[in-house]
Amino acid sequence: MDNNSILLSDKEDASHAAVTLRTLIISKVIEEDFQTTFDCFVRSPRGNNYVFFKIASQSPDWTLHVIKIFVPLIFVILACITYMIFKVDIVLWYREMFESHKPINDGKMFDAYVIYPRSESKGSLDNCSTNHFVLHILPHILEEKYGYKLFIYGRDELPGQAAVEVIETNIRNSRRLIIILAQKSSPDDQADFRFERQVGLFEALIRNEMKIILIELEEFECLNDLPESIRHVIERKGTIKWKPGKRNKLERPCSRFWKQVRYKMPVRSKSSTSTVDNSKNESGAA
Repeated sequence: MDNNSILLSDKEDASHAAVTLRTLIISKVIEEDFQTTFDCFVRSPRGNNYVFFKIASQSPDWTLHVIKIFVPLIFVILACITYMIFKVDIVLWYREMFESHKPINDGKMFDAYVIYPRSESKGSLDNCSTNHFVLHILPHILEEKYGYKLFIYGRDELPGQAAVEVIETNIRNSRRLIIILAQKSSPDDQADFRFERQVGLFEALIRNEMKIILIELEEFECLNDLPESIRHVIERKGTIKWKPGKRNKLERPCSRFWKQVRYKMPVRSKSSTSTVDNSKNESGAA
């Protein structure tokens, strides 16, 4: 244990003798020092004297410890709450700020395959049928605004191609499976719709090759009418709900509805986005 003395002050006592006050500073204390008795020898013109002392540990400052523990904990809790509330916005902002320039080399041609029941009329979606949503609104936002590449059966297949081969091939060539849930559909197209859904759910749930995005165009009062596999996905992942009464607001690319859709879509690279833009420009020029 190292020690030295520092002069604090000089003064005279009642007998006019000079008294010198000094402080003993211990620069380092180890655990054994608390069980050791130290002696201090004092020599002066008035005689010699011995003093014995022990080192006592200070009582801990619990206030400082509480502050050190709880202040960071409060910040962590607030950060977690903020992230949970604004998770979608934070993730989308991060993607835009740190978007990769490297192309996505996963062998997939499309970002999403869209499965939807062909509506037999304009339905009850404020003059927005399922067909109109899938063939106009969805491509306008995801393809034209954000550069995603969708495959929609009935729009993108070549004339004369076998339906079974087109559906199976392009579902396997897609990164996401978008399933549109609507109550009204055309009986003539139910066979293709059921086959698309069967192949897509097999790839997503059994082979685990892709993720599912469920978009609910109409609110279902009872889910028992839906297939068990769809109910299973709804229970695990939920749905993104389109609210017909707010159609004008929902068609804006920055609306909450489209942010949730983009959040579940795959990450786009700048190179793939520019490729889509160039292909559109070339087709427009042609």
